[in-house]
Amino acid sequence: MKVFWSALAIVAFAMVQPIYAQTGAAPNVIITADENGVGTLDFIGGGQYSMPGIPTPDGLFYNMQGPPFLTPGDLLMMEPATPPATQVIVSDIIRFGSLLQPGPVGIPVYGFYFYSDKNDGIDNPADIMGLPTVLLPDRAVIPEGALYIPDPNQPGFVPGFVVEYKFNSDVPDGGATVGLLGMGLCGLMALARRFKK
Repeated sequence: MKVFWSALAIVAFAMVQPIYAQTGAAPNVIITADENGVGTLDFIGGGQYSMPGIPTPDGLFYNMQGPPFLTPGDLLMMEPATPPATQVIVSDIIRFGSLLQPGPVGIPVYGFYFYSDKNDGIDNPADIMGLPTVLLPDRAVIPEGALYIPDPNQPGFVPGFVVEYKFNSDVPDGGATVGLLGMGLCGLMALARRFKK
C-alpha cells in the first residue's frame, strides 16, 4: 500500500512540477486572458482585479497596469493539426510590449496583444487582426492552454515578480483534462482497494 501512495504522490508532483519548473518558485502574480477580452490580474495575497482586453487598431490589447521593465517578445501557442495533416500549427500569438496612449505626450502602457488565427472565421475580438505576419526576435513556444511562467529574458518576464500566465483560446476543453485526471485517480484508488483485499 505504501508503494501505491508513493507512486501516486510522484504522479501528482510530476503534474504540478511543470508549472514551477522554469523559475523554481511559486507565482506571486497570476494573469489570465482570453480571446473575448476577459482578463484578470491576481496579486497573490493582494487582491484580484479585472483586466479587460481593449480592441485597438493593432489588435486586442491587455493593460498589465504598469510594469515598465516587461520583457517584449512573442509567445506562440501551438495546437495539433487536424488530420490528415500531421504538424502542429500556431493557433494564437501573445505579443508582449507597449501601447502608446493617444495625446501629445504618448505615454506608454505596458501589457500584451492577444492575436488569434481567423481561419475558422471571426468570432471574437482576437480574431479580427489574425496572426501577425512578422514575429519579434525574442519568442517562446507553448502548447495551447498550457501555463506559462517566463524565465528572465523571455517574453512577458517582469523583474522582481514570478508571473504565471494562462491564456484561454475560444475553444476550451470543457474540463476534459481535469475529467481525465479525475478518472485516472479513481482508477488508481480502485486498484489500491483491490490490492488491499
